[in-house]
Amino acid sequence: MTLINADNHRVHAVPTWMPLTDEQIIRGAAFHEAAHTVVGMALGGRCEKLSVFPVQHNGLTAWTGVTCWNETRTFSPLGFAVMAAAGAVGELAQLAADGLLTAELASIPRGTHDRDTAINCCAAAGFTIALTGDAPADPDQGTTWTEVTKTTTDMVNDLWPAITALAEALLQAPGLALTGDAAAAITIPHL
Repeated sequence: MTLINADNHRVHAVPTWMPLTDEQIIRGAAFHEAAHTVVGMALGGRCEKLSVFPVQHNGLTAWTGVTCWNETRTFSPLGFAVMAAAGAVGELAQLAADGLLTAELASIPRGTHDRDTAINCCAAAGFTIALTGDAPADPDQGTTWTEVTKTTTDMVNDLWPAITALAEALLQAPGLALTGDAAAAITIPHL
């Protein structure tokens, strides 16, 4: 039984040991991607596909996922950051809903590649997201990652029925993958 998940899969898979079974890790990854998708759709994005898949690292199997968007320019910088933060927030919410969230699991970094991508993309658009310290005085020029996460948590809570429906469908989908059209058909009735 492999007890790791993978973060930062796009550049270099970074396995992290987690005290969960493979099935629990895969379920967490499905909720991670479903949260990205549902929050992004609620913010006006159009998903192309989402999936959960294994990656190999030093002979171990780790699990991660990806959500692809048709156009990320439809998001405001803050909206893009909120969509990016939704994966980690959704995964933690799923662990809590399943009665698995512990202080140890909550402290394990997850979604750091999403956070870093959001910070970098927002900076390129002239919107500062402070990881530490204060946000710009003008809210139109930036915010803090803490505020992004708070906004995201509120959205994930509001959209939980849609996130759950999509995650459960993803877990049943062949190859643990869904098209954006399938995701929309599952999600829209719950919004």
